[in-house]
Amino acid sequence: MSEGNSWMGAFSEVLGKFNKKTNDFETMSLAGTLPVSESWSEKEIEEQKPVTEYIRNILKKHSDNGEESSTYDHISGNIKHLRTDFQARIQPENLDEIIQQLHPTPAVCGIPKDFCHEKIRELEKFPRELYAGYIKIETEETTFYFVNLRCCKLYQDSVHIFVGGGITAQSSPEKEWRETELKSEAILKNLSLS
Repeated sequence: MSEGNSWMGAFSEVLGKFNKKTNDFETMSLAGTLPVSESWSEKEIEEQKPVTEYIRNILKKHSDNGEESSTYDHISGNIKHLRTDFQARIQPENLDEIIQQLHPTPAVCGIPKDFCHEKIRELEKFPRELYAGYIKIETEETTFYFVNLRCCKLYQDSVHIFVGGGITAQSSPEKEWRETELKSEAILKNLSLS
């Protein structure tokens, strides 16, 4: 809650999940978006690859025993993403550093990270605020980090919905706009706007 306003989110991307008993760390490369009924094109496949490579390289710095799944469909309501899972045993004292290195991933910020981050701040006309940040939830056994995508800021008489698209050289502006409309449905279906 900020300035008397509230936020609501629908999380489909796990930035990190850390098991405090086993020291196992899990994360995912989640990028590329299509309606569930459509087939993947080269654009979405190429969009997900740098995210996977980015995460793989960070985890290699912190663990010698990492595992990586094959890429598969991740269904999230009316849309699907390409997803690759990672698991690695890490030193607990490295957890915060790993999260800081992972966030924001190329799926949220682009690559090269510093350049893209600067350009986003320069070019986006509306401040991201809590959008694309992460939320930490801790239990006795597990620490979760969820990327705050598909979220909204609730005001007394209005709502700002935050969603985004993966822009690449192969992007079509019309398809990217449709992607944001589909993503916004995850929030809209949970609002009663009467």
